[in-house]
Amino acid sequence: MRALVILVIGILVVGAGTAGLTVERQGSAGGDMQQPAAPASMEDGGDGVDDAAHFKYYQNDSDISQWYEWWYLNVKGDNGHNLLIEFFTFGDLNNPLTSAVGVVMLFMDEDGSTYKSLKSYPGIPYSLSYETCDVSIAGDRFVRRDDGSYDVTYNNYLQQVDVDLHVTRLTAPVAGRRDMLNDREWMAWNAAVPAGMVQGTVSFRDDGRLRHFNMSGVGYHDHNWGIARKLPLQWDWGEFTDPAVPVTFMYGAAKIGDGPYEHGGVNIATASGERFIPIENISLAYREWETIAGISKPTELHITGSNGSCSVNATVRLHRYYLVAGTGWFGMPYLAGSLTADIHMDGRHIEMRSVVGFYEHHYFSPFS
Repeated sequence: MRALVILVIGILVVGAGTAGLTVERQGSAGGDMQQPAAPASMEDGGDGVDDAAHFKYYQNDSDISQWYEWWYLNVKGDNGHNLLIEFFTFGDLNNPLTSAVGVVMLFMDEDGSTYKSLKSYPGIPYSLSYETCDVSIAGDRFVRRDDGSYDVTYNNYLQQVDVDLHVTRLTAPVAGRRDMLNDREWMAWNAAVPAGMVQGTVSFRDDGRLRHFNMSGVGYHDHNWGIARKLPLQWDWGEFTDPAVPVTFMYGAAKIGDGPYEHGGVNIATASGERFIPIENISLAYREWETIAGISKPTELHITGSNGSCSVNATVRLHRYYLVAGTGWFGMPYLAGSLTADIHMDGRHIEMRSVVGFYEHHYFSPFS
């Protein structure tokens, strides 16, 4: 789950699934009804990562109205500007009245302000590949090329938004994992590009003037799908990359309802491979909290754990936040954190110092 997803869900709930083309700037602070079997293995392009679409394998599930699938990319820009973009599908895609498909973008200016663009409307044309990552929505593309790189394009002509990005992978991918939240709800996830170099351009019209940015920096792409109610979900997630090593530190935990986290863990990705520490071997301790835009958020957390020859000792501290929705006194903040970590993996000691990335803490609230 992502803050962008919560933003989209909020818009779609208010609009009963009929969100149109929207843009806002925030100040500083169909197919065949026969259901085929799901693939026995999760592979795409020979790298062990399943980045293709999945809806048709579950379209006859009695809970298909709770379906979700999205392809997500963030960019930590060298110039201080950051970007999130997500291609999403929700609900029963065989019924355009009970589903939503679209693209949402969030641009985070170096001054802390944000610019949002959403394209989603009833009957929006789209196509999904079940062989590889190739998502097309109203002319926008999220596609994996034969060489393993990715191209992501997004256009919103009414607001003159134009995004054109190319992503080249630096580390090994993180292969897919699926967790059963209960006997009916489940989540699947992988990161085809834990760390990538991004080059491209972003432009949009803001307050009557056209702004243009050359985007270069570190990118992260993951892919999520499953059947689960959205608002009752609680989760923590974060990703931090040092491209000089290169190494990516990721953590995630999810549950529905109260009690301790029982699903998730820590992933470490390097150029030579990836390692996983399951949630039962992880300690995630919240050390400090702060009310940000009316919402209580952790501003310091400590993560430790080990699995065989891999161990981590990490601290995440709030670096800054961006207001995704609402006002300065009440809204939805998106958190950027600074990671300090010591990772021991197969006899190797990796130090990560003051590495900036994104992290999340969400609970039963559309504004959390």
